[in-house]
Amino acid sequence: MSKEESGTFTITEKKKKKKIIIITCVVVAIVVAMAFVWSAFKKKMAVQEIKTEADFIEFFEGGFPVRTTGDDITTYVLKNDIIITRTDLKNPDMKKYADSIASGNYTEEEARITNGCNDTIIFDGKGHTIKNLTLTGYCASLFGKVGTNASSKDGNITIKNVTFDNLTINSVGPTGALISSLNEGSTATFENVKIINSTIKCEEETSVGGLIGASNEGKLNIKNCSIENSQIIAENATNVGGIAGSVLNAVQENSTISDCKNINTEVTGLKQVGGIIGEYKDTYVDTLGMYGDKVDEETIEFKGLQNSGKIFATDVTAGGIMGSLSHCNDLNISFKNCKTNDGSDPTVTATRNVGGILGATNYNSNGFVVATGSQIEFNNCENNQMIIGSERVGGIVGAINNKFWDVRFVNLINNRDIYGGSKTGGIAGAIDGTIYGGEQFSFTNCKNIRCIYGRGTDSSYIGGILGYNDNLNPMFTKCENLENEGSFISGKSYIGGISGRYGTFVNCENEMDIKHDNVLQLTWSYVGGIVGSGEGSTFTNCVNSGNIIDHTRSTGVTATYIGGIAGYTDQLVMTGCSNSGTIAGSDCVGGLVGKSDATWGISPKNTLINCSNSGNIYAFGQSSTTEDNYMNDYADDVKGKIGLLIGSFHSGTLIFEFTNVTVNGNVYIIKDTDYVGGWCGYFAEGDVNTLKNGITDSTIEYNIYFSQNVSDNCKTKFKYGETIFEDEVSGFNNPSINPIENDEFVYSEEE
Repeated sequence: MSKEESGTFTITEKKKKKKIIIITCVVVAIVVAMAFVWSAFKKKMAVQEIKTEADFIEFFEGGFPVRTTGDDITTYVLKNDIIITRTDLKNPDMKKYADSIASGNYTEEEARITNGCNDTIIFDGKGHTIKNLTLTGYCASLFGKVGTNASSKDGNITIKNVTFDNLTINSVGPTGALISSLNEGSTATFENVKIINSTIKCEEETSVGGLIGASNEGKLNIKNCSIENSQIIAENATNVGGIAGSVLNAVQENSTISDCKNINTEVTGLKQVGGIIGEYKDTYVDTLGMYGDKVDEETIEFKGLQNSGKIFATDVTAGGIMGSLSHCNDLNISFKNCKTNDGSDPTVTATRNVGGILGATNYNSNGFVVATGSQIEFNNCENNQMIIGSERVGGIVGAINNKFWDVRFVNLINNRDIYGGSKTGGIAGAIDGTIYGGEQFSFTNCKNIRCIYGRGTDSSYIGGILGYNDNLNPMFTKCENLENEGSFISGKSYIGGISGRYGTFVNCENEMDIKHDNVLQLTWSYVGGIVGSGEGSTFTNCVNSGNIIDHTRSTGVTATYIGGIAGYTDQLVMTGCSNSGTIAGSDCVGGLVGKSDATWGISPKNTLINCSNSGNIYAFGQSSTTEDNYMNDYADDVKGKIGLLIGSFHSGTLIFEFTNVTVNGNVYIIKDTDYVGGWCGYFAEGDVNTLKNGITDSTIEYNIYFSQNVSDNCKTKFKYGETIFEDEVSGFNNPSINPIENDEFVYSEEE
C-alpha cells in the first residue's frame, strides 16, 4: 500500500470512530429524554386507587391531585365498595361557596363564581358501589361544575362502571348527582353508571337531573346509564330529567345520549320534565336570523331510551322520555327504539304538552322560518304509561309546536289509556306548526289500543292516532296503515277514530267506539269513524267497525255531522271504504259521511267506488228548543237529514262516479226527523240527473223503523230521499216503513 493510500485509509478510520461516538451520544441522549418523557407521562397518566372511605374523602375534597390546576390526567379506580359515614363532605366548589358566604364579603351571585373542575379525570368504579353519600349546598355533586367562566381551562370528565346507592343530594343551583353543570368547551362522559335508592332535591328555578343538572354547550356523552327506585324532587325547577336536566347546543359537539333507563324513579318539576331528559335545546342561528347555521345534514339521535317512573310537571310540558325539544327546527332529529314501561305508578302528567315519549317541541325564535330539509322522526317507539293532561296530549308526543320540513311517525304503538282535553290523540295530540315541503308529514304503521278520554268543557279535536292537524294542505298529511282498537274514545266535537281533523287516509281502520257529547253546542259535532272534519281529505281502503254513540240525545241538544268514515268532508273522494258500526246522531248523519259539501273542495268530481255501509243509523232528531238554527245546517224547518251513505249532500256542479256501492242496513227514527234516505237524506246544490247517471253497479236495501214518539206529520217525509231517484235506479229498493213495537229498539251506550 502506498503512503498516500495509507494516509487516506487512516483518515477514513478516524472519521468512522468519530461518527460512532456521535451516534452513541445521540442514542444516550434519546434514551435519557425518553426516560424523562415517560416519567412525566406516567405522572400525567397517574392511577390513584380508592380503597377506603378516607381515600374517597381525600379524592372528593380535592386532595390528589389538586383538581383545579388542569395539569394532571388522572384515573381514579375504586378497589372496593365504599360506605360513606360523614355527612359534611364538600367538593372544592361547595367549599369555596360556603366559605364565601360565611365571610360576609360576597353576594350570593359572587359566591357562586367558582373554579370548577378543569382537569382530565377518569373515574372508574370497576363495578363497585359507593353508598350513603350525602351532599348539601351549592354544586352538591361528585365533581361540581366542569369548566367555568372563572377559569380559562376546560374540564374533561369520564365516569364509568360505578353504582351510587342511597345517595342524598340537597342542592342549590344546577343540580345533578355527578356533575352540577357542564360548561362550554368541556366534556363529560358517563358509561355504565347507576344511581339506585336515592333522593335528589332542589328548590330553585334551575335545571335538575339524575346524573347531570345542566349541559351548557359542552360535549355530553351518556351511554347505558340508569336511575332506579329513586326520587328527583324539584317543584320549582324548569328543566328536570331522570338522567339530564337540560342539554344546550350539544349537537354541534356530536353529543350522544343512548341506551339509558329510568326505572321506577319519580321525577317532579315545574315544567319541561322528562323521564330521561328535561329539555334539549338548540339556539344557534346565523346573523340574519333566517336559518340555523348548523342545518343541512346535522343529526341527533335519541336511541334506546326507556322510562317506567312517574313523571309529573306541576305546570306544563312533560314526556316519558323527554319533556321539551326546543328551537331545533334547523336539525334532523330522531327518536328510535324509545319506550315507556309499566311501573309502580306509570303516569306522565302536566297541564298541557304531555306525551309518552316527548312532551312537545317548542317554538323557534325565528318565527315562521324553517330550514330546508329539517326533520323530526319517531321510529319504533312504544308507550306503556298513562298520559294525563288537559290540552295537547298524546301517547307518543303531546304537540309539535314549531315548524319542520319533514315530520314522520313510523311503527309506533300506544298501549295505555290517555286522559286529555282539547287536542288529544293516541299517537300525537297536536301538530300546530305548519309543515313545509312535499310529502313530508306522515303517520305510517301506527296503532292505538287503549281508551282516549276527552275531558272538560272544550274536549275537541280527539283522535285515535292524531288529535289536531294544523297542516295547511291535507294532501301533505299522509296517514297510512293506521289502526285504532280497544274500548272507546270520548269527547265533545271534532272526534275521529284516526284523526280529529283532516288528512289523506290509506288503509286505516277504527274498531273503537266513539262517544260524543256536545252538550254545550258551541259548534257542530264533527264525528267520524276515521276523521271528524275531513276538509280536503281523501280515503282509500278505510274501515270503521266502531259504534258512534250519541250522548247528547237525553239533553235535547243536536248532534250534527256524524259519519261512519267522516263527519264532514268538503269533497267526496272515497275508494274501497266501509262502515259496519252503528251510527247515532241528530242531523247530517250518514253511514259513510255525515255531510259532504263538495262545493268547497278541490277534487274535480265526486267519487265513491267499491264502498259499503252495513251499519244501522239511529236518528234522535233535533231539539225543539233550539231557536237560532245554528245547528240546523242552515235550514230553518229541517229537523234532521239521515242517509245510510250520506246524511246531507251538497254536490255543486261536479260530475259523479259512484260504482259498486252497497247499502244493507236500517234507520231507526227516535224523534222527528224530516229527511231520510238510503242513498242520502238531503240532496242540494246539485243536478239529480247528473248524480243518477253517475251511479253504476250499486245496491241499496234497507228499512225504516220509527218510534211511537214520532209525529204523523214527520212520517210523511220519510221517503224524501227515495222520491228523488231511488225507485228509478236498478238495485235500489223502496224501504218498508215500520213502527217499533213498544218503542223497544236495539240501541244502547254499551253497544
